[in-house]
Amino acid sequence: MNEGPSRDELAANWRIALQDERMIPHTKDSPCFSASLPSSTSAVSQVLEAISCFARRCGSTGAWGLIIVSRELLMNAIVHGNRSDPRKEARILILSLGPDIYDIVVRDEGAGFDYSVVRDAMGVCPAARQGSGYVLIEELADELEFAVKGSSVRARVRGDANRILDLADLRRRERGLEGT
Repeated sequence: MNEGPSRDELAANWRIALQDERMIPHTKDSPCFSASLPSSTSAVSQVLEAISCFARRCGSTGAWGLIIVSRELLMNAIVHGNRSDPRKEARILILSLGPDIYDIVVRDEGAGFDYSVVRDAMGVCPAARQGSGYVLIEELADELEFAVKGSSVRARVRGDANRILDLADLRRRERGLEGT
């Protein structure tokens, strides 16, 4: 939870962490946040608190989208990517691209996965959804991109309070009851 590196160092860290130039945000002068955490779900709340402080310093008027997407991406990286292996870390990098617009990149040390297979399975069989994490991420992210065989993900979210998430509708979709 360190904000010390220069913009050039951070750009280099993005390249190293992602190993895919296409995932690096183009704005290098943006305020940024980075953290590495052990593969323990209990570590996530401290990072989310720091992300909330970062968003306030960036002038955010409603960082709930940033917080929710960051939480879900970190939990997926820890539980599914790193399989809660305490020897592995999850990393998060966030760039503020403007008023309440953030690029979030989360990287784990797992083998990766094919996101299209997961998305297709959730659409066909609602029981395949073990949780609402990816539904929330897809609902709140304006962009979602996977790299490094799925062990790195970038999401662009808007932290503004204008986006309304209908939780009842979300729960109906999770249960496969879209038409009701």
